[in-house]
Amino acid sequence: MPDHFELHTNPFSTPSQEPCRLLIVEDNTTDYELMLRELHKADPRLEARRVISETGFLAELRAFTPHLVCTDFRLPGFTGLDIVRLAHEHAPLVPVIVVTGTLSEEDAADSIKAGASDYVVKERLFRLVPAISGALEKRWEKEALREAQLRLERSESRALALLNAISDGVVLLDRDGFVLETNQPYAEFLDRAPDRLLGKCIWGLLPADQTEVCHSLVAQCFAEGKPARREVRHGKVWLDLRVQPVYSPEGRAERVALFRRDITEHKRTLAELELLGMAIAQGDESYLITDPKGTILYVNPAFEKMTGYAASETVGRNPRILKSGKHGHDFYGAFWATIRSGKTWQGRFINRRKDGSLYPEDNLISPVLDAAGTVTHFVGVKRDATRQIEFEKQMVHQERMQALGKMVSGIAHDFNNIMVPILGLAEELLSSPDSIAQPECVRSCLNQIFDSARDARDIVRRLREFYRPGDEVEREPVDLADIVERAIELTRPAWQTQAQAQGRTVTVHNGVGRVPLVLGNAAQLREMFVNLLLNAVDAIAESGEILIRAESHGQQLRVTVRDTGCGMDPELATRCLEPFFSTKGERGSGLGLSMCYGILQRHGGDLRIDSAPGKGTTVAVALPIRPPVPAPLPAPAANKPKETGVDSLRILVVDDEPMSLKVMQKLIERLGHKVDTAASGKQALETLVKNPYHLLVTDRAMPGMSGDELAFRAKESHPGLPVIMLTGFGDLMNYANETPPGVDLVIGKPASLRDLNEAITRVTG
Repeated sequence: MPDHFELHTNPFSTPSQEPCRLLIVEDNTTDYELMLRELHKADPRLEARRVISETGFLAELRAFTPHLVCTDFRLPGFTGLDIVRLAHEHAPLVPVIVVTGTLSEEDAADSIKAGASDYVVKERLFRLVPAISGALEKRWEKEALREAQLRLERSESRALALLNAISDGVVLLDRDGFVLETNQPYAEFLDRAPDRLLGKCIWGLLPADQTEVCHSLVAQCFAEGKPARREVRHGKVWLDLRVQPVYSPEGRAERVALFRRDITEHKRTLAELELLGMAIAQGDESYLITDPKGTILYVNPAFEKMTGYAASETVGRNPRILKSGKHGHDFYGAFWATIRSGKTWQGRFINRRKDGSLYPEDNLISPVLDAAGTVTHFVGVKRDATRQIEFEKQMVHQERMQALGKMVSGIAHDFNNIMVPILGLAEELLSSPDSIAQPECVRSCLNQIFDSARDARDIVRRLREFYRPGDEVEREPVDLADIVERAIELTRPAWQTQAQAQGRTVTVHNGVGRVPLVLGNAAQLREMFVNLLLNAVDAIAESGEILIRAESHGQQLRVTVRDTGCGMDPELATRCLEPFFSTKGERGSGLGLSMCYGILQRHGGDLRIDSAPGKGTTVAVALPIRPPVPAPLPAPAANKPKETGVDSLRILVVDDEPMSLKVMQKLIERLGHKVDTAASGKQALETLVKNPYHLLVTDRAMPGMSGDELAFRAKESHPGLPVIMLTGFGDLMNYANETPPGVDLVIGKPASLRDLNEAITRVTG
C-alpha cells in the first residue's frame, strides 16, 4: 500500500511515468548537493544534471532534454535572467525556477517578466519541491491544451480538405433527399455549381438509370441505420454507389452521405491482375514478393516446387531461409545496396532447398517504387539454373574442342616433323654398322633423337595445358607476360603452320614486357588469350599481323590484341559479346568472345572491342592489378633446402609396360641407386614383404591393381615408405591438384634424368 500511495502522490510525476529530469545551473557545489538532497527526499528516482556555464546549459538542454530547469541568479559571467531567456528561446515549454541566496523584489519581478515560473530563496529550500511540482503541473496542462488544440485544428482541416479534394462525388442528404452539402466532383457530375445544388431535391437531378438504385440505397440506410453499397454497370461504365449514415448526438441516422465512384478502370485493372495472377501461378518461373525489409508476402507454386518450402512456411519469413553460406557479406551487401537504391539486380545465387540440397538460381530482382520514388516492395523472378549451367558447360566444352581442332592439323605437321629425325637417325644407326662403330656419330645421333623426343613431349604437354579445366575459382598472383607467351606457343600451329599451308603469312608480335602481377586463375586467363588469338587469326584472310601489348592504367593492367584483319562494323562489334552470335557461319559456335567476357567478369575485369571494316580489330582487356604485399622475411640459413642429391637408395619400380620399366630402371640406376622391378601391383606387394626399400615408384594405370590401390596398400603395410606416382596422367593430375591417398608426389611421363633426380631428392632428402 505505501508503494502504491507514493506512485500516485509523487510531486514530480510525468505523463509517461518516466523519472523527472532536472537541469540545475549552479556554481556552488555545496548548494547543489543541498538542493539534490531535498529533491531526492520527494522522489528518489529524480534524475539531475549540473552545469555552470551558458555553453554547458545549451548542450545539456539538447542532450538531456530536461523537464524543468533550476538556476542560481548570480553566476560567473552571466545571470539567471540569461538562463530564463535562453530556455524560453530554445525550449519554450520547459519551466525555469530561480533558486538563489538573496533576491531583491526588483530582480524577482524581472525574473517573472522574463518568463521564470517561480523563484525560491536557498534559505527556504522546503519551498523548492512545491514550486517544482506546481511548475510541472502547469507545464503538463499547457502541453495537454496545446495538443488538444492541434488535434482540433488538424481534424477540421482534414475534414475540409477531404471533402474538397476527394475524387469521389459526395452529397449530404436529409430524409427527403434534399441536398445539404456537396463537393465539386458530384456537382460536376450533375453539371451544376455546388452552391446551386444546396436545398434541391436530388431525385429530380439524377439520371433516370441511377435514380431508382440511389433511392433504394438511401431508403435502406435510413431504415437499417447502417451503410449500404452496390456496384452497378451502365453500358461500359462501372459505378460504386455507397450510402453512409450520419448520426445525431442521440444516435439516430438523420442524414446520409451518398458517395459515387467511377470504378471502370479499377474493374479493368482487377481483370488484368487476375489474368496476371493466373499466369504467375501457373508459370514455370518462380516468383517471390517481399516488403522493403525483405519479409516475404507472396510466393507462387513454382517457388514451392523449386525450394521445397510451402507458401505457408515462407510467407512472413525472410528469404535468408534459402541461404547456403556460399556467398560472403560483401556479395549480399552489394546486392542489397543495388535494389534499395531503386535499381534492378541480376545475378546467380547458390541457395539451399528445404531438404538441405544446394542448387544454382538465376535471379532478376526489381524494386517497386511509388510515385515519390520510395521502394514499397521487391519482386524476384527466379529460375533453377542447374540445366543452364550444364548446357553452358557443354557449349564451353564444344568451344574448347573447336579451338583444339583448329590446331590439330598444325600440331600433326609439327609432330611428324619431329618424328623425322627420330625415325631417320635410329634407322641410320641400325642399318649402318659403320655409323655404330663411330662413337661421335652415335652421340650426335642420340643427342638429336633426345632433343626431338623432348620437343614431342613438350607438344603433348602444351595440348594438356590447353585443355586443362579452367573452372577453378582459386586465385593466385599471375604474370600475364608468361600467360600471353604460353598462349602464343599454344596457338602457333594455327597462326603459323596452318596459315602457311593455306598460303597466308600471319606474324605475331609479342610486345608484352615486364608487367605488374594480377590476382587470377592462370588456366582461365590462358584460355581467354588463346581464344582471342584464334579469333584474330581467323580475321586475317590473306596475310597480316597480330600485335599484343600491355600497359598499366592506375590500378588496372590493360592488354590489347590487335589484328590487321577485315574488321567489323559497329553493330557487329557490339553483338560479338552475345552468346551464340558468330560471324563465322557454321565454323563458329559464337561462344569464344562471350567466354572471354565471362572470364574477365569473374576476375573483376572488363573487355572492349574497337573495330572498323578494313581497319582490323582491337580487343582490349583490363584486369585489376594485385595489391602490393609486404616482402616475406628471409628464411634462416638453417632452413635452406638441400642442393645436393641423396645417398644411394634401394628403390622398387612398378610398371606393366616392359619397355617403360626397363628405361626407368636404367635411368634411376644412373643416379646411383639400386633398383628392383615389378610388373604388377600384386608382384610389388609381394616384393615389399620380402625386402626393405627406401622408395616405391609406381605407374597408375595397370591391370589387376591400379597404382592408386598399390600406393594405399603399401602405405598401410609400410607407413614410412615414400611413394612416387610416375604416370602419363601426371600433368593433368597436378593441374587438378589430384594426389591419391598414399602417394607423396606425382610426376608425368616421360620423365628425364633430372626430373627423376629432383623427385627422389624431394621425397627422401
